[in-house]
Amino acid sequence: MKKLPLLFLILSAQLFAVEAYDPYAPIENGYDPSLEVPWVEIETQVNQLPQEENLKQLRVDKLDAMPSGMRFSMDLENVTVSDKDYVTRTWFVVRSDNAYNGTYEGIRCATGEYKVYAYANPTRSKPLRIVKMPTWKKIRKGTYRAEVARDYICDDVRPKSEHAVKQLRY
Repeated sequence: MKKLPLLFLILSAQLFAVEAYDPYAPIENGYDPSLEVPWVEIETQVNQLPQEENLKQLRVDKLDAMPSGMRFSMDLENVTVSDKDYVTRTWFVVRSDNAYNGTYEGIRCATGEYKVYAYANPTRSKPLRIVKMPTWKKIRKGTYRAEVARDYICDDVRPKSEHAVKQLRY
């Protein structure tokens, strides 16, 4: 009778035994997490304001609620799409006859995030203001950034090619 509880203990221990991780075991489904390369952002420098002749007006429905006369533009001539970190960077400008606000931003299609690197307003004493510690933020649904990313910059989770973005019809 004393052997029965001991036998029960041995059998239950084997039922709850955790399989030890074997780094040399075959990989299931061909996926090996140790081969993942971490994403690294390249350094971004902003040296100048966007040039007026490079700003192309785009149709953005989310800006229709703004006061009449406001226009949304994107610097299609100086847009960059990095093949190292897959981030699209360019100037976005919202302006009217007597207002001008620009942001130099990066859009990361893979994660649905954006980052503001600099602000521009040529009427200020310091027209270009660099953001000291820019951070990635989630693009909220229903915003102009979501619409711009979807319609002009991203091809699902990958950025469109630099050539494709520069050839946009607006």
